Amino acid sequence: MKEEKKNVKNSGSDSFLFSIFQRLIRPRDTGQAETPETVLDIKGKAGVSEGGQMPNSAAAYDTQNILDTPADNSLLSYRMKWKGSGHADEDASMRSFIYDDQDISQEDAEKWMKKASDLVANILEQRLKRLDIDPEDDSVDAEMLITTTQDEISAWCFVFPALNGGQHISGEHIRAEMAKKGIISGIQDDRIEMASNDEFGMKWIKVAEGIPPKHGTDGTLTENYPHTVGIPQLIADEKGNVDFHELNWLIKIHKGDEICRFTHATKGENGKNVFGKEVKARNGREVNLPAGRNTEVDEENCRVISAEDGQLSYRNGKFNVSDLLEIRGDVATATGNINAQCDVLIHGNIRGGYTVRSLGSIIVKGTVERSTVIAGKDVYIAYGMAGGGSGTLDAGGTVRCKYLENVSVRVTGDVITESIVNSQVSCDGSIFVNTGRGAVVGGRLLAMNRIEAKIIGNKVHGNTVLLIEPSPHFQEIKMQLGIEYANASSSADEQQDEKKKNRLERLKRMIEELEEQENLTKNGQIIADIIYPVTEVSFQELSRTIETEESSVRLFRDSEGIKTGMK
Repeated sequence: MKEEKKNVKNSGSDSFLFSIFQRLIRPRDTGQAETPETVLDIKGKAGVSEGGQMPNSAAAYDTQNILDTPADNSLLSYRMKWKGSGHADEDASMRSFIYDDQDISQEDAEKWMKKASDLVANILEQRLKRLDIDPEDDSVDAEMLITTTQDEISAWCFVFPALNGGQHISGEHIRAEMAKKGIISGIQDDRIEMASNDEFGMKWIKVAEGIPPKHGTDGTLTENYPHTVGIPQLIADEKGNVDFHELNWLIKIHKGDEICRFTHATKGENGKNVFGKEVKARNGREVNLPAGRNTEVDEENCRVISAEDGQLSYRNGKFNVSDLLEIRGDVATATGNINAQCDVLIHGNIRGGYTVRSLGSIIVKGTVERSTVIAGKDVYIAYGMAGGGSGTLDAGGTVRCKYLENVSVRVTGDVITESIVNSQVSCDGSIFVNTGRGAVVGGRLLAMNRIEAKIIGNKVHGNTVLLIEPSPHFQEIKMQLGIEYANASSSADEQQDEKKKNRLERLKRMIEELEEQENLTKNGQIIADIIYPVTEVSFQELSRTIETEESSVRLFRDSEGIKTGMK
């Protein structure tokens, strides 16, 4: 044992306390040799381990489950001395010091075990001071700790049993201490008696439990349709080809059909903590119902249902039901021109010379010949459009089709196709020609964001012109909004009504959004696997002619002009 003592840090108060503990655990007239495992460390850091070293146990508190980490050595040593010097603890974890470990959080467990370690250090230190005065007085009176969980819903007691004839703690002592702390609600007398019984010493025991608050549950929503309903899902195969025949986006729905089912939120029930104070419960939050146009909320059966027959779509966080005009055959002599307020589905073709106009989307399962197609939203053409030099296509959303040939196109959104030949295309978004053949040959393409294609131009064809700049349509809208805003501002006065103020604010926001969109044009790009000469490219005021074939190319602008980079 002397050799082991040399390995222990022996300076200041640590050496003094260590010498006291050596006296505390020294066997009394038993002839039993001292062992490193019986050393107590009142600071709760470590005892002497094998080899006489002072191991650092702080790392144990960093494990995932604090209850499964080793308890402080001072607690283990006190328990060993209480049970008998010859007793070896089978479980040295913190969990072994807690009677109802499943009811304690990690944070509470760590905090409480620290309190217990500090208390045992104080108990033993005071005892050793008494031993210096009276070597025969080696008794230790029982001590207790009473604390509450963080939410104050339960109170717990930890008793250090008396040693060597010290005074015991009774149930009345525990009750008095609880009353002193203000613990008055949910007192559990049977648990108090258990805590005062030496058989259950050295364990945290729940001695009072209040009424936990019952928090309300949030409302729930079960939707019968995905949010992609009403949006074509174009999937390219391993070769990059897209089947424009299978759009699978039109969902017909009938009046009274269930769109989604919901449950209402519930209110919470307040609880009471061990101090007798009310604990507020949280009410559940109601779910936002996605009930849009032509839908109804059936409160009695907790459903959102369709209010009429039509086409289901999901836009801006709401399910909507739209009327749908279906043309079973071609748009031709039997139908005349089409002018609809709703979406239009054409199962055949649009023959040359006819006009199809819709405030919604237009879907054509066949081809479009030399015709005029005008949609307030999207246009989907399963095969393509051959305009014959006079066909026009105008869409307020996105255009998707197999090909565009000799067509004049104006699009507010994007253009997605497999081929563009000799066409005049202007869009406020991007032009993507990177599936299937992916070729752009001849014509003039203008986009505000980017132009992507596999092949641009060809070896024998004439010029192909590509521009990244604000479209004429975009500039016209911006100018009109500017005029409207100027006129509204000039007529505004302090007495103007709320409606006029809101209109002025709305116009201002719209102009700001257009300016942000226009600024993005500065970051526009042209990307292609191959660009053939002669192709003219322009980024607003900057222009350049591609005179040699270039592969895997990316064209963009910076402060020095039009630059070429790798795709």
